[in-house]
Amino acid sequence: MWTLLEKLSTQVVGFIVGMILARLLTPNDYGTVALTGIFFAVAYVLVDGGFGGALIQKKNADALDYNSVFFLNLFLSMVAYIALFFAAPWIADFYETPVLKNIVRVSAVCFIFNAVNAIQGAELTKKMLFHLSFRISLITCLTSAICGVTLAFMGYGVWALVWSTLLSGFVGMIARWFIIAWRPRLMFSFSRLKPLFSYGWKMSVSALLDQVFVNLTGLLIGKFYTKADLAYVNKGRSLPQLAMNEVDATLGRVTFPALVLLQDDKVKLRESMRKMMRCSTFLVFPLMVGVAACAKSELLLLYGPQWVPATPYMMLACFGFALWPFHTINLKGIMALGRSDVFLKLEIIKKSLSLIVILSTFRLGVFKWIAISTFVLGPVGVLINSWPNRKLLDYTIGMQIRDVLPTALVCVAEAAVVFGIDFACDICAPILGVGDAGVRLNVFLACKLMLQFVLGTSIFIGLAYTFRLDPLREYVRMTSTVIGGRFPKIARLLERRFGK
Repeated sequence: MWTLLEKLSTQVVGFIVGMILARLLTPNDYGTVALTGIFFAVAYVLVDGGFGGALIQKKNADALDYNSVFFLNLFLSMVAYIALFFAAPWIADFYETPVLKNIVRVSAVCFIFNAVNAIQGAELTKKMLFHLSFRISLITCLTSAICGVTLAFMGYGVWALVWSTLLSGFVGMIARWFIIAWRPRLMFSFSRLKPLFSYGWKMSVSALLDQVFVNLTGLLIGKFYTKADLAYVNKGRSLPQLAMNEVDATLGRVTFPALVLLQDDKVKLRESMRKMMRCSTFLVFPLMVGVAACAKSELLLLYGPQWVPATPYMMLACFGFALWPFHTINLKGIMALGRSDVFLKLEIIKKSLSLIVILSTFRLGVFKWIAISTFVLGPVGVLINSWPNRKLLDYTIGMQIRDVLPTALVCVAEAAVVFGIDFACDICAPILGVGDAGVRLNVFLACKLMLQFVLGTSIFIGLAYTFRLDPLREYVRMTSTVIGGRFPKIARLLERRFGK
């Protein structure tokens, strides 16, 4: 619940700020900042080195382990900053965008901020102190939002995005330092780093491969197409990712430390993964259906007509994100068992396949390329990630499909209703005199989205209740547990109506 509150609060603030900035800045401004994505993503992975995850996975990590990782991360972050500082002119020349030189040099300071509080972040996750993480995230998010909007109103353009990100990293570092009790001490041991490195380097290489291929799309679009195309692709992903993060990222963050506690009992571990799979997809599937069905209306209402070209990319992103619970739960189970070797092999297989698909399709046009990659790599990635658990935990892909099939079938009915409302409203718009812009259009879009949300949610919850889907009962049980102490009558009512 604390993690959900953290995600919800930060995403709501980010969502509101994103709407404001999207109207103050241009797609080219967003695209310019996005060009640096692959370089920063790779550097972040190299600085972390997988040691954060190794500390969480290690049961008996002590002060010497934490301090050794802290000083190593701090050293690597300084190396990364120096490397990016001198590489900045080359990056600017590569994209033929001179302003990137200073953007890279300023933004790279965040590496040092992140290294200073990397151990505090690992401590939060390992001990599941998510109430403290909520406070820190809210503080940094609000500070960044105020900075970004203020600078955008003052006409700083792309620098509004750069400085807001930098301030977020600085405030996050200060907040973690004062809220979390851990402090570095002059202790270091190479011998303690070796077992952590044995686990962490495989995770680091896996993360490196993932980040390279995630950001390879942006690199190729920025080089062979336009910054506006890159902005449309990224903006198309932003709303589905916002919705998905509220569910999958929340469960995913809690999943790893929770499953680590069960690593010695594979039966309980498998059953916990099955419960997580059902609960995660129960929220992710309907969210992605709803966002996809309302894509054009959402972009037009929230960001303005200049962002409507992002509509097809948003719908494609919804399909890709709907599959994320499969990836998250399967991979977290493998990580909880300490099988970073298996994790690395999976990443090599997936990225080899991704490279083949990308190189054979990226010159077909941005939309065809993204569409083929989404519909091929998404399902195939699910099969690859789930395959090891067939032997490790006796959790087959067939079992996973059976776990989520009831939710998927209910979502079909929801999709029919939401798409039907969208089609009917588009027909009625000219009759009602709704134009291409103005207050009347915004009111019409808001009413349409509200109608789609209410009816779509009602259909989904109603069918889930009618067919007594397991995830609905599980969420009722969790809600009753949370509110039972203060509102026992409501908790008992929920249990009687939904929990049986």
